[in-house]
Amino acid sequence: MMERWHHSNISACNRTSTRLLAVSRFLADTAISSGYPANKLEVHYQGIDTDYFVPLEDERQPDQLPTVLFVGSLAERKGVLDLALASKELLKTVPHRLVFIGDGPLRGDLEKIIVDHADAEIVGAAGRSAVRARMQAASVVVVPSKEHKGWREAAGLVSLEAQACGTPVVATDSGGIGEMLRNGETGLLVSEGNIGQLSSAIGQILTMSGEEYRKCRARARDFVVTSRSLAVSCDELESHYIDLAGS
Repeated sequence: MMERWHHSNISACNRTSTRLLAVSRFLADTAISSGYPANKLEVHYQGIDTDYFVPLEDERQPDQLPTVLFVGSLAERKGVLDLALASKELLKTVPHRLVFIGDGPLRGDLEKIIVDHADAEIVGAAGRSAVRARMQAASVVVVPSKEHKGWREAAGLVSLEAQACGTPVVATDSGGIGEMLRNGETGLLVSEGNIGQLSSAIGQILTMSGEEYRKCRARARDFVVTSRSLAVSCDELESHYIDLAGS
């Protein structure tokens, strides 16, 4: 019943709209392949509040154990088990903490994988300010989402929030996630479901020199402020309204 309701809304939107905004190129291409007219579609990236998600002034200290952070649902489509396995592989060469913020159906499976990971914890659900504090303190935020029953991440705002905090991101090149960072500059992209690549990419971030890491942090922050901020998104949305009103 819910599926029929969604299809009804989609059909009405297609029939009556002058312009359709997609939150990623991936989503726009998916819509076009499903029959939406390409001349109606525009990519309009969602923005995040870069006045709220800001870096800490204190930089990562070399004597602190680096922290790998995940924020989201503990579900198959979010790739949490892949991250846990990648972290255990990386522990052989790079000591680190692994923190999961969120809850979901795979919590029990996740607990079994990390039971012998001395520096891993599942925090559970957390509020916005607590998430921000964890992102600011993390060495890297990982977004390991993958295809599940036809679903893929349309965009992935968690990666933008992390980069706005000056924290590099390792993410899978799945759905629209790859559009939310600059691969090799503000973070690293890996193939979805590839645990070896995921482990290696996280290790690359954690073993950067202090100078390399500072530059990566600065690039991450600059990317979001100039390209994916709420202010930029609102300005672009206003342009769409003015353009349509004028036509």
